[in-house]
Amino acid sequence: MMLLKNIPGELIMKILAFDGNLEKIDKASKILAESPNLAISSSSRGNIEITHSDAQKGIALETIAERLGIEMKDVMAIGDNLNDVSMLEKVGYPVAMENGAEEVKKIAKYVTDTNENSGVGKAIMKLLREQQV
Repeated sequence: MMLLKNIPGELIMKILAFDGNLEKIDKASKILAESPNLAISSSSRGNIEITHSDAQKGIALETIAERLGIEMKDVMAIGDNLNDVSMLEKVGYPVAMENGAEEVKKIAKYVTDTNENSGVGKAIMKLLREQQV
């Protein structure tokens, strides 16, 4: 078995693992989450997304907002799954998609419609209407 760090000339940005055995996925996620250098998330049941702990949506969004001079309390983020949690926890206006994971909906201030029913557009329009008051 070749270790990932021994692949010459390759920079590994993300590792995705899939398995139909959800117990196995959950167990692997818990074990991997113990490493301080890894960020473990998921974009759907039955998968694991493994990245460096600094490679998370929340950190990236903070960096962009800082460069643009925007406070995080003034930022809206829209997500549907566990890989969006780091981003949603950092913004002032976290929005979850109706068809998203329950864990994401619990973080959100607002749950918008599904992807198929223009949920993103509806969330943006709702925020714009609120800002006009």
